[in-house]
Amino acid sequence: MMGRAWTIGALCLLTLLLLCACGAQEDSGEPVDTPPASEEAQAPKPLDTAVIQGREGELDFAFSLEDWITAYNLQYREDRGEDFLQPLEGEGWSSLTFPTAPHSQQATVSYEFLADVRMFNLPTMTVYVPQDGACVQEITVNFDDHDYAPVLYEFYQEMCFYTVKTLRPEMEAEQIRAVCQALDDVAYGELRLNKQRYGSEVVPVLLYHKDGIGFYSHFALGDYVRLCVIPVTEETLADYAQQGTQLRELP
Repeated sequence: MMGRAWTIGALCLLTLLLLCACGAQEDSGEPVDTPPASEEAQAPKPLDTAVIQGREGELDFAFSLEDWITAYNLQYREDRGEDFLQPLEGEGWSSLTFPTAPHSQQATVSYEFLADVRMFNLPTMTVYVPQDGACVQEITVNFDDHDYAPVLYEFYQEMCFYTVKTLRPEMEAEQIRAVCQALDDVAYGELRLNKQRYGSEVVPVLLYHKDGIGFYSHFALGDYVRLCVIPVTEETLADYAQQGTQLRELP
């Protein structure tokens, strides 16, 4: 009985001490220091999609390849809970330098991403960067239709979806999928007529555009199905229209 009474008394004393301590903290009026969150932690850096004049005869986006990887993964992670694109130093990326590119007559580095290096028939993503430059010249998502399988085509469609969503995040999912499907339909229809493999002097059949960002597709015999993203200006659009490109402005 004495032991139980002592235990109750000890608990009461402990409670009283805790209450006093809490009261002292509340009455002190001293602010609790909380380390401020960095601006980068509060909100990701928006992708700078401004169109800039690059080398002679070349337009570029203001963002870098690293910026693109971060922005793409942000959109993908919101839906899937994980990143899709590996860091540039990851094994999924490889690069080659070419004397010209589809939209440049200057030396260009082509960075290609493969999600799983053990599966060479997976759709890929290519990012074109001017040699010795930091800005992005063009982005393509590539699908090898010769190894067609429904699961691979769905993989390609999802890569296209997040490519458009990264650049036009204000668009609804249904709008993005409709644009991707329309471009895909054009690509497969173009196959019967197009004998030009993807290279220089590419003229889109159909080009969706908004605020300097252009989306089109390309497919030719012996080549990949591609969703292509390029910087455009009013002058570029007028030139394409004169060459027969159908222009559609995005919502």
